[in-house]
Amino acid sequence: MSQVVVMGTGTVGIGIAAGFLARGTNIIILGRHSQKAMACLDSIQSSAQSIPP
Repeated sequence: MSQVVVMGTGTVGIGIAAGFLARGTNIIILGRHSQKAMACLDSIQSSAQSIPP
């Protein structure tokens, strides 16, 4: 799997996206508003870095 789509920008969506990102999978984040989706990218990055390989 080279790419996943995560629907939701809340806590669960961020966690799911971080898990896939930590595994090296490209992610697409979808939310109600593009501003909210862009705002959660930092949280996804920092969460992904805290997941051990």
